[in-house]
Amino acid sequence: MVDSFVPLEDVFKTTGIPTYTFVEPFEYGRLQVALRTAGKPLVVEGPSGIGKTTAVTRALAEMGMTNVQILRARVPADAEVVAELPNILQDGIVLIDDFHVLPLNTKRIIADFIKVLIDEGRPTTKVIILGINEAGRSLIKFAPDLTGRVDRLKLENNRAEKLEELLSLGERALNIRLPNKKDLAEEAIGSFQLCQMIGFQACMAANVTQRTVNLTSVDTPVVTVRGQILEEISPRWADAAYTFARGQKFRPSGRAPYLRLLYWLSKSGEWSLDVRKAINANPEHKFSVGQIIDKNYLRDFLNEKAVELDMFVHYDDFADVLSVEDPKAYYYLRHISWPKFVRQCGFARLDFKSKYDFALSFAGADRDLAEELAEALKDRQFQVFYDFDESSDIAGSDIERYLAPIYASESEFVIAIIGKEYPRRIWTKFESDQFRARFGEDRVIPIFVSGFQPTFFDEFFKVGGFSLLRDAELGPQIRFIVEALGKKLEALNRQAEAGDSGGTDED
Repeated sequence: MVDSFVPLEDVFKTTGIPTYTFVEPFEYGRLQVALRTAGKPLVVEGPSGIGKTTAVTRALAEMGMTNVQILRARVPADAEVVAELPNILQDGIVLIDDFHVLPLNTKRIIADFIKVLIDEGRPTTKVIILGINEAGRSLIKFAPDLTGRVDRLKLENNRAEKLEELLSLGERALNIRLPNKKDLAEEAIGSFQLCQMIGFQACMAANVTQRTVNLTSVDTPVVTVRGQILEEISPRWADAAYTFARGQKFRPSGRAPYLRLLYWLSKSGEWSLDVRKAINANPEHKFSVGQIIDKNYLRDFLNEKAVELDMFVHYDDFADVLSVEDPKAYYYLRHISWPKFVRQCGFARLDFKSKYDFALSFAGADRDLAEELAEALKDRQFQVFYDFDESSDIAGSDIERYLAPIYASESEFVIAIIGKEYPRRIWTKFESDQFRARFGEDRVIPIFVSGFQPTFFDEFFKVGGFSLLRDAELGPQIRFIVEALGKKLEALNRQAEAGDSGGTDED
């Protein structure tokens, strides 16, 4: 029986645990069994806002398991208690929420503690861990022999029928009818929390603020609901998205690796991104995105910007997983106009016609210069072809077939480092044959190394280039060249943007 007075905010709850509209997730039965299993640790994984905490606490209460210590990793005092659990927990149930945000050392402590509990066979002590997707993977990395000895339950994005069930419960509680219930459920992208917001906003737009006396049709269009939600949440998440997208070192002419990660994350469908898998699936961005992972730039950037970004995204550098920390933030990302956002962030484009920004051609005697130049260019977030970076791919390949398209068409510019050995080497002759036609396109930029004497390569002197003196300090010379190359590429990108109306075809 439903009370005669039921306020909207108690039915479609935008904060707190729902009462009228609680829906059991698909895996609820398995969750109950895992919770009842004495002494066996349990890891519950799933996207933020999927209903993990609500489902676990509800199931515990239904089974009369109310003596549970709940520790939230985002609360500093609770995080300190988590680190001390091996010293203070004797019997009982402890639930660690947001496990994925704990420091690595604390995760290691908990992994070791769980292993001890299992080895000792203590049925009166149970540890429950809640975290984003792959939270269990980081736990098992610390203690590989936990594999198969810990219950690991993954709560996926909720199915459409579960979200429709939530809306149906709301209909019953408020005495309303939602004609477009199916469309509203799809708009929630698998999140109970978003579904609550959507139901709330649909009713508000129809001026339904409490249970109606007579059955009332609430036919608010999805686009209206979306607009209301975005208007409400955009001020909270727009700045965070902008800050993350521009990254640690904003390079308007670079390949925007942070923005690229954000774009991939918005399209992931799981609210989290396995960064290594994403890079493997997009090899054309292997170097630009891979660099900020391999050199810990992303980790350091998020630590530096913790105040602004902590509630926006989380990066587990141990598991290489980037996740959205709030379903409303994910909803915002899903509905960004990416061409517009790219321009707002100061980048010329997100779609690149060439695989590389710069391809380096040089003789072995000048490899030290090429390597220093390549590192400086990559530090500016440019996509650079430097042969050693792709040695594993080149090994066993037909080298001519591999290299030819890179110099002929797959790079925006070819940077030829012309030292005295350049005209004498077979491979530099081969490479120059591939890019010779590009002189007329203004896409070949020579760097003349001191000691070079003009020979049949005089064609290089017909175009502007740079000089590099070996007997002078290299650092300032390299920085000057990189700065100039960056401006050259930026001008090219701006020209391309003007030619195709700007932006990106990734919308």
